[in-house]
Amino acid sequence: MPAPRRILVLVMILALGLLALKMLAATSGIAALIDPATPAWAASAKPAHDTGKAHKKAEKNGDHKPEADAPEAEAVADAAAPPPPQCSQGGAAEQAGLSEAELNVYMKLAERSKLLDKRESEIATKEGLLEVSQKKLDQRIATLQALKDEIQSLLGQLDEQEEQQMQALTKLYNSMKPKAAAKIFTNLDEAVLLQVASRMKADTLAKVMAAMPPQK
Repeated sequence: MPAPRRILVLVMILALGLLALKMLAATSGIAALIDPATPAWAASAKPAHDTGKAHKKAEKNGDHKPEADAPEAEAVADAAAPPPPQCSQGGAAEQAGLSEAELNVYMKLAERSKLLDKRESEIATKEGLLEVSQKKLDQRIATLQALKDEIQSLLGQLDEQEEQQMQALTKLYNSMKPKAAAKIFTNLDEAVLLQVASRMKADTLAKVMAAMPPQK
């Protein structure tokens, strides 16, 4: 086959191929893929339209549950969210302008300060309890002291009464005859006899003792 005729045949084949491609583009939308000037919104318009139809169909069938889908979407978003950044000890030291060793020292001092504050609070509480106990003890001591003073006062009154009685007996025995007084002395308790005798006049006591039996 001569060369000019071969070229003509190739041109005709190419022309037929281009015509077939244009016809396919017009019928099946291949033109949108071949033509680069096709806008992006034209390609995304159909899925949006389909989504609207699917949404309406779901509402019609009663399957669409927006209230239930929203929490699930939020839960998925929360699960997919990255965890908050954590600052390491070295990073905190750098931000504070300190070395890691200095930061450790400050942290230990802070812990020690907390422990001391706790101890101080406990000591203050114990001191308060001791102060209350001391006040109660002082009140009891004061009550006992008042009771002691009252008893001593009563004893003093008894001593005065006893002294008055002894003086009255002594006066009575001094005025009695020696024989009569000696008869009474014979039956007196020894302690009472000694107290009365120590208060009597010496000459009167001598006469009474002379009148008493020898065994007394």
